Amino acid sequence: MVAALSPISDKYFGGSIGAVSIANSDRDIIWVGEGEQTMRGNVSEGHGIWKSVDGGNTWKNMGLTDSRHIVRIRIHPKNPDVVYVCAFGHLGKIMNAAFIKLSMVAISGNVFYF
Repeated sequence: MVAALSPISDKYFGGSIGAVSIANSDRDIIWVGEGEQTMRGNVSEGHGIWKSVDGGNTWKNMGLTDSRHIVRIRIHPKNPDVVYVCAFGHLGKIMNAAFIKLSMVAISGNVFYF
């Protein structure tokens, strides 16, 4: 028997998806980062990071809309409101890669550039 699958991202994301992460502490919490993670001449950009608290039925844009390429998301194992994000930034300019720790209580976070 084959399980039926349903899309959970229709109506929400406009670009490509670079990263998806599901919280270990609550499987209904899903974080998605937009923007391709490959570096090449014709790469699709995204519009930030999204969060669902109901298993993907609804989504809310949580910010980082100018990051363009979110390539990794790691969720804190005990607090799914804290995420670690790797974002490339504008690929057409000097590489602005960043590792960002976000506390979603307030969208401000610590940004570590490398």
